[in-house]
Amino acid sequence: MQKKWLILCFAILLRVHHEYTWVNLGADKLDQIISAYALLNGYGTSLRYASEEDLSQTTTSIIKYWAPSFAIFIAPLLYLTDDIVFSSLCLVSLGLILFLFSWFKIIALFQENLAKNTIIFVLSFWAIANVPFSYLGATDLISLAFYSFSIYLAIKFINSFKNQIYVQKNVLHITLLSAVSFATCSFRYAYYPLAFSLPIVFYIVAVLKESALLRWANTYFIMVLCLVGLLLFYQIYYTSYLIPDGNSLLEADVVIHWENLLGFNPLFINTLFHAPILTRMFGNITWEEMAQGKTSSNFLPFLLFVFSILIVFILAKSIRFGLGQWVRKSNATPALGIFYLIGAITIIINISFTAFLSLSYPIHNSWSYPWTPVMETRFFAPTLTIFFIFIVLFLFDTKNKLKKFTKILIISLLSISFCLNIAHYLYLLTKFSLWDYRHNSRMLSSSFLDDYYTLKDIKNKNDLPVVCLTDIDWVGEIALLNDMRLSKSVNLLTHATFPTSKPIFLLIAIEDEKRLTNISHYQTVKQGKIANGKITLVGIVINPKK
Repeated sequence: MQKKWLILCFAILLRVHHEYTWVNLGADKLDQIISAYALLNGYGTSLRYASEEDLSQTTTSIIKYWAPSFAIFIAPLLYLTDDIVFSSLCLVSLGLILFLFSWFKIIALFQENLAKNTIIFVLSFWAIANVPFSYLGATDLISLAFYSFSIYLAIKFINSFKNQIYVQKNVLHITLLSAVSFATCSFRYAYYPLAFSLPIVFYIVAVLKESALLRWANTYFIMVLCLVGLLLFYQIYYTSYLIPDGNSLLEADVVIHWENLLGFNPLFINTLFHAPILTRMFGNITWEEMAQGKTSSNFLPFLLFVFSILIVFILAKSIRFGLGQWVRKSNATPALGIFYLIGAITIIINISFTAFLSLSYPIHNSWSYPWTPVMETRFFAPTLTIFFIFIVLFLFDTKNKLKKFTKILIISLLSISFCLNIAHYLYLLTKFSLWDYRHNSRMLSSSFLDDYYTLKDIKNKNDLPVVCLTDIDWVGEIALLNDMRLSKSVNLLTHATFPTSKPIFLLIAIEDEKRLTNISHYQTVKQGKIANGKITLVGIVINPKK
């Protein structure tokens, strides 16, 4: 057991090191960090924009698309440290710790059914693996961590349940379980249904196995319903935004967009393989070309298809075996069987709701590529995790007499995946960003962070409100200062002067250096290159025109 705890600590340290080395501060995370600063300054979870008529004046826009928990949890860290990188790393690290600890404890619940080193394999794989971590944003990881912990609590409660009406230990356990289930969707609205997946499992077990569990199933469901109801109330009445697109779900003539399902995510491949690695190796294209969806290989689609078929074959046999074991034991509720039931319900709910979101509104085309939820791997994070565990359990279950072909197939797929993950991990040690396959102007680099902190120091010394202007289609990566005023007024960059009634600190991010001629008569406080020279970051003090 001591050896397993050492492996757990090693896996946690390696994953935290991964996050520390390859900082990922994408626009989604930064929007929430900005809203956390707004929360600390009394503006709620919102984004602040500068007025085009007077850049020193601001308007506040409620952040609609993100559940409030990330901003709420990171706000105290920002208050104590005033460091966005460290605060983000702390919160993400807590998510990693909870995720790995949860699965360590889950597998320990049915270790007697498994080979001795099962947990060591799982933790070793996740210590260096790109899947599912590289597909996830911060909120996805934390939601997945809470959901994983709720699975552990649910299995433990059901498996050790005693037919007693009110036991203090049971009351505390079910209350904690309800809170953790709610936390799953409090970081990402798209996981609303997953908050109810475990209550559904409780009802199924109560009907088929243990009728006395029904009262606790009702308690669990009501607690979660109340908590989710509060979040839904916040979403509708505070943000005036209802998933997936305004109030469209409440309209009479809802259009179903079946064509959106054509871009369904390759879930089975993404379970074991970091798809960009395969594309890079067998597609004979650069990372930039791959980010644009280009491929020049006829072999790659065939390879992905074969891998998908093999993984589907293994998963089908695994689920059939696991659920079959539980169903046949009519007078028992073993932990392993409960886990297979939870996994099956999780997969059904996660895939169904994500498909529902895609069917409910048109494909998003305002970016450089079309987008709908079923295309996004991170929406399926719970499913990918369950798929991987199903495959591992099917191989390591000592009661499962695998045929030689099936055993060789599983070992081969896991070995190929493990080797590719190690190869990519070593490759990443020579690169700055974990997201190197999406290496473009949207990604941050260390030089940008240096510029950010330098500019922040200058801002603090000048004690001026800060305004951000940019001629590119994103703002979040630049808008990091704690009272940041945002402006998407691209046209202002063409002005010879900037409208303001008070002195301001103007932070400008541009891709076209020719635009610098428009501000050449201003004294540049700080100027630097970021993202391999693709963006110029300039800081200047602007005084009102006399």
